[in-house]
Amino acid sequence: MNVGGVTLKANRTKWGYAVFASSAEAPLARFVGEDIEVTLRRMAVPSETDRALAQALAAEAGVLYARRISTSGAIIGVKAAYGTRQNAWSDQTKVRYFLRVAGSNWLCFEARRTGKSPQWQDANDLILGAKLDRS
Repeated sequence: MNVGGVTLKANRTKWGYAVFASSAEAPLARFVGEDIEVTLRRMAVPSETDRALAQALAAEAGVLYARRISTSGAIIGVKAAYGTRQNAWSDQTKVRYFLRVAGSNWLCFEARRTGKSPQWQDANDLILGAKLDRS
């Protein structure tokens, strides 16, 4: 499926999804999985580089970690996990994947828990399999 300038392979047995008309503020797509939901939006990111974005996100309260990533289609970006940390245990509530698709154009995939046992790896596989749309 092509959405937001990227091609994703959504396993229909794991994901229900909807693709919306493109607009500046509204979501581009929503994916619903087992105890997890992923929303895709265009974003204005305050940093031009993935390195600077990762550093800025890591400094925010509520961020468990932020690190640079690359999809299997060589799209560069940043992954940030949000939640609370209590001693050695952490409770992850959402993960955001910021992908730079062209110049200063960024997409943000936000994976949020919707139940007790979110399948974070399914969201990771969906997003990190993204390739630039060649059509």
